[in-house]
Amino acid sequence: MALALTIGISVLLLVLTLLGYARDLRRGTIALLGTLAGAALVDFWGVRWGNSLASRLVEGDQARTTLLVSCLLFLWSVLVVGYGGGMLLARPKERPVGQRMAGALLGLVNGLLIVGFLLRYATAQASFATTVKADLLANLINTAMPWLFLGAAAVVTVLVIGRGAMSLLGRPAAPPRRPTAPPPAAPRPSAGSAPAAGSAERRIGSGEALDKVNDALRQQGASRLPLAVLAQSSVLPQAQSLP
Repeated sequence: MALALTIGISVLLLVLTLLGYARDLRRGTIALLGTLAGAALVDFWGVRWGNSLASRLVEGDQARTTLLVSCLLFLWSVLVVGYGGGMLLARPKERPVGQRMAGALLGLVNGLLIVGFLLRYATAQASFATTVKADLLANLINTAMPWLFLGAAAVVTVLVIGRGAMSLLGRPAAPPRRPTAPPPAAPRPSAGSAPAAGSAERRIGSGEALDKVNDALRQQGASRLPLAVLAQSSVLPQAQSLP
C-alpha cells in the first residue's frame, strides 16, 4: 500500500509538472487559484455537507461521508474551476524557454498543494493516517504542508520589505527650487503714440459729424424742391398776362 501510494504521488507530480510546462503562466496561475479555492470550499462546506449526507443515509459513517464529500468538492474545484478555467483564456502563439520553465515550476507547486490537501483530508481517518505515516513521500508532503504556506508568506514579506527599503533609500533628493523670474511687464504706450491715437479718433469723430450734417442738408433740399417748382409755375402765367 505504501509503495503504491508513493508511485501514485510521483506520477501525479510528474504529470502536473509537464502540464505546467505545456501551458502558459496565466493558465497555471488560474489552476493554482482553483486549488486554493477548492481548499476554501472544503473548509466552508465539507463538514456541513458530509454530516447532512450521513444523516440521510441508512447506517452512514459520518467520518467516511465527510471525507468523500470533501475530496469530491476539492477535486471538482481543481479540475473544473482551476484547469478548466484556463480554457477561457486565449492560447499564446510563442513562449520563451524561461516562461516554460516557470510554468513547469508552477505546475509542480500546484501538484504538491493538491497532494497535500488530499492527504490532509485523508489523515482525518485513523486507519489511513497510519498508512500515510508509513510512506516516506506522503508523510513528508503532509508534514511540510503547513511549513510551505508559512515559508511562502515569509518570503513574500521579506521581498516586500526589501523592495520598500530600496525605494525609500534609493529615491534621489529633490533638487532645490530655483527662484522663478517675474513675468515681463506689458510695454507701456509712448508719449508720442497716445496723442496720435487721440487725434485719429477725433478725426474719425469729426468726419462722422460732417456726414450727418450733409445728410440733413440733402433731406432739407429735397423737401424745398417741390415748393420752388410750384412758385415758378405760378409766376410764369402772371408774366405772360402782362403787356
